[in-house]
Order: sequence, then structure tokens, then C-alpha cells
Amino acid sequence: MKDSEQWLLVFNDVTNALNILGEEVDKRNKLFKTSPNSGDLTKISSEIRRQFKSIERVLIDLKETLPTIANEISKKEALRRKDELQTLIRKEQDFKKMFDNPATARNELFEDDVPIIVKKNYSRDEEPESIRDLEGHQILSYQKKVMDDQDKSLDALSNALSRTKQIGLSIDDELDEHTRLLEDIHENVDITESKIKVQTKKMVNLAKKNSFTCWGIIIAVILFVIIIALLIVLFTTTKYFTK
Repeated sequence: MKDSEQWLLVFNDVTNALNILGEEVDKRNKLFKTSPNSGDLTKISSEIRRQFKSIERVLIDLKETLPTIANEISKKEALRRKDELQTLIRKEQDFKKMFDNPATARNELFEDDVPIIVKKNYSRDEEPESIRDLEGHQILSYQKKVMDDQDKSLDALSNALSRTKQIGLSIDDELDEHTRLLEDIHENVDITESKIKVQTKKMVNLAKKNSFTCWGIIIAVILFVIIIALLIVLFTTTKYFTK
């Protein structure tokens, strides 16, 4: 696939992504009007910011690579792509303005060729009471304060997660220490068991030796008794015959 064809595929993909993002911004702004303190608003806003950064990087890449593919397409086609890219960049900037200041729906930020925006007369009654009586610059300040509060909440959450991670690491270290102690105990038990086996073997051998000694003594005593008995018998017999 040629670089010019790849460029066009990326351009079409980012165009579709930007249109979808515009719809998400519109939904987010409606949520901002009805529930400005909603927890979902923070999550949606963070995701939209991430998508804006991704699309902006792709647009910059398309702008930088367009001159490098000029030799693969006609001059007229190159100018057409350049104009379409500039239009897409302006659309992305308009969406960012709409995202940064939901109250700018009072103004006409978008051109007629943007299909996802339906122009209508804006009524302040549709705004939440917190910003209904504010002017444009005051709403910007309010929005900045809301975003700062959201950032503080995210920082607090990040700190809580860091503390939880530290606790987890401490528990892991404690478990490692307990494991090491158990291994030491197991090793000492093995050593003690080996010593007991050695001592038991020695005691068995000693018992065997003592057993042989006892039998020797018993046999010697029996022989001694037999000899004494024989001597007595001989002495008695001799004395009898002598008479």
C-alpha cells in the first residue's frame, strides 16, 4: 500500500473518530447542564480529554506527512487533502471550545456543514442554577474551578491508591519475612530430627551391647553355680566312699 493511500485511510478514521467525539462532547455538556456535580461527569470528561489528545496527535502527524506524499498524488489532490485537513483541524478546535466551556452553546461555534450540531435558540432556563446568571467569562472561571476540583479529587484518589499500594507492599514484605522464619524453623526441625535419629541409633547399639554383656554375666553365673554344684557333689561322693 502506498503512503498516500495509507494517509487517506488514517484521515478517514480520524474523521469518523472526531465525529463520534463531537457527539460525546454534546452528551457530556447536556449532563453538565442537568447534573454538574455528577460522578459520571468526571469520568466522561477525563475520557474525552484523553480522546482529544489522541486525535490531536494524529492530526499533527497527518499535517507533517502530507508534504512527503506529494510526489505520489497530483497537485490538485494534494491541495484538496490540505483543505480537508484544515477543515478537520478547525472542527477539532471547535469541539474543544465546546468541551472547555459547555455554556458556549449560546454561541454559534460551528459551521453549517457540521452535521452533528443542530442550531437552536438557547435558553438560559435550560442551564443549571449554578451558572444561569453568570456571564461568559464567569462561566469559564466556574468551569475552571470545577475542573480544578475534579483534578484535586483525582489527586486524592491517586494518593489513596499509592497508600494502598504501600500497604500491599508492606504486607508482602511481612509475608516474605514469615515465610523465611518458617523455612528456618523447618530447617531446624530437620536438623533436630537428624540428631534424634543419630542418638536413637547409638542408644540401640548400646542396648544391644548391654544385652550381650548381661547374657554373658548370666551364663558365667550359671557356669559358676554348676561348678560349685559339681564340686559339692564330688566332695560329698568322695567323703561317702572314704567312709
